[in-house]
Amino acid sequence: MADRQRKCSWIGVAMAMLLGLSPAFGQAETDALVDGVHASTREYLAKFRDLLAEERKTFEFYGSNGRVRKTRVVESNFIVYELGGEGRAAEYRHVLRVDGKAVEKADLRSEEFFAKLTKLGSSRKELEKLQLESTRFDEGMRINGFTLFQAVALSQKVRGVMAFRQSTDGGPMIRLDYEQTGESPYITVNRGSTSGEEAVVSFEIDDNSREAFNGRLRGSLWVDAESKRVVHEVRELTVRPAGFVRAVLISRVVLEYQPSEFGINTPAKITHEFFTLIRKQQRSKLDVRAVFEYTRFSRPDVDVKAEEPRTR
Repeated sequence: MADRQRKCSWIGVAMAMLLGLSPAFGQAETDALVDGVHASTREYLAKFRDLLAEERKTFEFYGSNGRVRKTRVVESNFIVYELGGEGRAAEYRHVLRVDGKAVEKADLRSEEFFAKLTKLGSSRKELEKLQLESTRFDEGMRINGFTLFQAVALSQKVRGVMAFRQSTDGGPMIRLDYEQTGESPYITVNRGSTSGEEAVVSFEIDDNSREAFNGRLRGSLWVDAESKRVVHEVRELTVRPAGFVRAVLISRVVLEYQPSEFGINTPAKITHEFFTLIRKQQRSKLDVRAVFEYTRFSRPDVDVKAEEPRTR
């Protein structure tokens, strides 16, 4: 009987390997993985400062027939800019070309912009100006902050409403799935954070309803098994307004990272898909796809922050 049990056990292991099934992980193991990946995202937040890359943004705007009706390509020097006084980072895009045509007097505009920026005296005002300046050719799209924060679902603010599940095929990557299971004041759709603190995910859709959208976050992280650094993430946001029989997708983001010399994985490609909510049919349709592509990041010769630049 014992031999039979051992044989059954070995057969089960062999079948799992052949079928690519992942071993079951206990809650303690999953919690430890979540903590390890979160620690790596904190390291990323600390080190992803004062860096420079070339960025190419490609926007595809879709018509009601599901076909691309318009495109826009914006090429910039992308800078991780340190806001004055608070040690926070922001994205700045020095736009060089739009649809292949050079922006006139781009360098002069950048100099004048920073001369004014350093006199604002408020990080919030600096951030608003940086965002407006960086997105002025983006056809009304305001996409900001996706390079600055990794794996937002692991934030302590929202971890309590997330269910996590890990899996592995024995290779160098671990997959960590997450799904929001309850309401959170830090994940918002068409409203600010109800906690008085900054939201972890804040999304705006073209819908004037004042009813709750019941937004839910879900996704998957692929992390290096040894370093716990994020290599790839798929992040989705769904809504389920009152009367909807099921949740519908309104946002999908795919984030891909590349190794760097700075002890972190830096952004390589970020693909955003935005969906329009069609209430009468209780569904959504693809409205805009935006693809952000980056060269390898480097460190500029001067500190990039809201003070007079200092030569290194």
